[in-house]
Amino acid sequence: MLDLLLLPLNFAKRLLEAIKEEADREMLNTTDSIKVRMTEIELQYSQGKISKEEFEEAMEALAEKLRKLEETG
Repeated sequence: MLDLLLLPLNFAKRLLEAIKEEADREMLNTTDSIKVRMTEIELQYSQGKISKEEFEEAMEALAEKLRKLEETG
């Protein structure tokens, strides 16, 4: 009986979680967020928190994502 009463709340919770996940995915695909992430990566590298290889891989992946977004948008 309690499960039936909580069903609407559980549904709402799952719906809000799905909306948040989709918003997070969209945010990762914006040009500005990619540029911010590139700046964060540069800072991590300059502070010695990541290796040169990690820096180059991350920057290459982000640059490619940025190129694709700029081509389509």
